[in-house]
Amino acid sequence: MNEPARLAVDTRLRRVVLVVWIGVIAIALYFNWKYLAVDFEGTLDIVRQYVQDNFAAVVLVYLLVVSLRGLVFLPSTPVLLIGVVIFPPWQNYWLNLIGIVLSSFIVITAIKHFGFASALEKLRASKPAYHRMELQLARFGPPIIVGWSFFPFVPTDLIVYLATLIRMRTATILLSVLAGEAVLMAIYVFGGSALLDLLISR
Repeated sequence: MNEPARLAVDTRLRRVVLVVWIGVIAIALYFNWKYLAVDFEGTLDIVRQYVQDNFAAVVLVYLLVVSLRGLVFLPSTPVLLIGVVIFPPWQNYWLNLIGIVLSSFIVITAIKHFGFASALEKLRASKPAYHRMELQLARFGPPIIVGWSFFPFVPTDLIVYLATLIRMRTATILLSVLAGEAVLMAIYVFGGSALLDLLISR
């Protein structure tokens, strides 16, 4: 397959995944309104019992979603919030950390071995900010990745992509992502769980 054709396929694939992702979020919001708003605690007990009865399958699907969404730079927050509902806090914390590190590793592997970078070169070339970020990465390295990973309003996979392009070591990238996300995930997971407990107790 020639380069323009491959770029066209990659673009269509990302659009399909984005549409599916929006659909999943819309369905989740619908069920939240239809069931949780009516009998929040009762529905929550049913969901958690189902998760415990099918724990291995649910964990596998959850990790796949968290890990693969990095290929199209989709945010992990909606999945994390689902995890807050269905898993105990410590389980949710470690599952999300594992999933985020796997996501970063998959992005790095796709860039290095499967030509994934070519699909994003046009976007990179059109944004001078990306070039400036690469210069900062080359100069400061891991602290940039740690800070970026901790900041909640930017996609972690983007900094992984840029760090891979300037040929930072895979282990350095993954450890830096882990350091930043470990703190952010703690705030999200345990803060979200405390809020959920507060809603249930009211």
